[in-house]
Amino acid sequence: YLRSRAHSMNTGLRQWLKDPDTLLLYAGTGIADNRMVEQITVVNAKNESVTIAVDPTNYLPVKKSFTYRDPIDNLKSEETETYGNYRLEQGMMTAHSIVSGKNGDMVAQRFLTRVEYNPPLKASLFDATVTYDPAAQKGKR
Repeated sequence: YLRSRAHSMNTGLRQWLKDPDTLLLYAGTGIADNRMVEQITVVNAKNESVTIAVDPTNYLPVKKSFTYRDPIDNLKSEETETYGNYRLEQGMMTAHSIVSGKNGDMVAQRFLTRVEYNPPLKASLFDATVTYDPAAQKGKR
């Protein structure tokens, strides 16, 4: 999880691009999810990289991938996320299908049915009252 979060689209585009030592490389055209894409590789100062495949017609990300060395067997591994089924949600194009893979195998799929950006939150969510009493729970088994 920590490795995926450190190489997420959010981290790569919002944190790495702010660093003046970050390198952007055009990796050319390719195929991702049976579509022609333009590939851009973002390399940070620690020599970590993320390759983002973008649809040239609408500039939406189609696939994100990164490689790393497994600390146990020192073999190279690749993790990918493929985005699809984009729909307009509150003025933003949002992927409703996300497929995660590792070394060519699918490991997870997420299908979004409803997306809501910046929903209003109840003030009670920020109350710091604790109602849990561990002493009262000991007899309830």
